[in-house]
Amino acid sequence: MDELHEFAGVCWLELSGLPHGIRAVVTTRLGGTSTGDYASLNLGLHVGDDDDRVIENRRRIFSALDLDPHRAVFMNQVHGTRIATVTSDDHGRGLLAQDHALVATDAMVTQELTTPLVAMSADCSPLLLVSRDGSSLGVAHAGWRGTAASMADHLVEAFCSWGHEPDDLQAVVGPTISLEGYEVGSEVVDALAAATPGDDSQWLHRGERFHVDVARANQAQFLAAGLREENVRITQDRSDDELFFSDRRVRPCGRMALIAWRSEA
Repeated sequence: MDELHEFAGVCWLELSGLPHGIRAVVTTRLGGTSTGDYASLNLGLHVGDDDDRVIENRRRIFSALDLDPHRAVFMNQVHGTRIATVTSDDHGRGLLAQDHALVATDAMVTQELTTPLVAMSADCSPLLLVSRDGSSLGVAHAGWRGTAASMADHLVEAFCSWGHEPDDLQAVVGPTISLEGYEVGSEVVDALAAATPGDDSQWLHRGERFHVDVARANQAQFLAAGLREENVRITQDRSDDELFFSDRRVRPCGRMALIAWRSEA
């Protein structure tokens, strides 16, 4: 069961059930220095918040996690499917300036696992993929556009290029906007349906308005890519809970982060 943790006022959701040594967390809104719509632990340098406050927020969460922030890697996310293979040469990319982050990138994979990978979100699905032997790690940002472009499948393909089999992989879909909170048009439904095999009732509600559950669409795509059902799960928490940032709830808003790495302890 995922658990909320707190240190020095900073609060995060710790993802459970991962391979030995692998840790992954999703940050919350609590424990930062940002104010107004960005209150308070906004980790996004690209949303109009004061840069100094964001950098201090990043320092606080990495300190709480006992991580060196200068080893972390950030992306300049564009709702695409580009996947970067990250090494120690990328340490610190995007930590202090958005224009230094990985360019036009929405996913990262690595086998240098003491490199923390960071994916931002505020309603989109943060995706975690890890080999069950703990040798390979990946994170991604997948809103409806990334999901319609089969980001989950692209992540699995990246792991398979390293020799992994899909049924040896484990995935978690982090806090994403709820079905009830995400009303969309028919063009979004059509795009997701084209990319998501199986029964669309798992992620689509057809009523007076269309509502979609992007997290469940990503789950379906991981399963279609060959992962075992028991190895793909969605966190119970959703991004339109008050604990997290939600772009649908208020604009502008801050960003939370999925941070994943291998603990050296």
